[in-house]
Amino acid sequence: MMKIKVSDIAKANLKDIYDYHLRKASKKAANSIKKKIISEIQSLADFHSKFQQEEYLEKIGMGHRRNVVGNYKIIYRIADKKIIHITGIFDTRQNPNKMQG
Repeated sequence: MMKIKVSDIAKANLKDIYDYHLRKASKKAANSIKKKIISEIQSLADFHSKFQQEEYLEKIGMGHRRNVVGNYKIIYRIADKKIIHITGIFDTRQNPNKMQG
């Protein structure tokens, strides 16, 4: 099983998503979305290769992939065939040019 590392940017993205849903909906909704995202991140250890390449990050050339959870993309890449780097969590309702890898 591969090791998962979550970048500071991805952690901040998740906090922003949680805070947004806490303000706009409820604590229950915010917790539910956060749990779904975390669960999908954890599942990448076993199923990382089944998700599509992220076309908006192809120009970087690092093989970023995406796992879509509701309105969010978990952006990740594989390093040294041992580590999954979660580089960001992106709201698909935004302009894709804002995406960071």
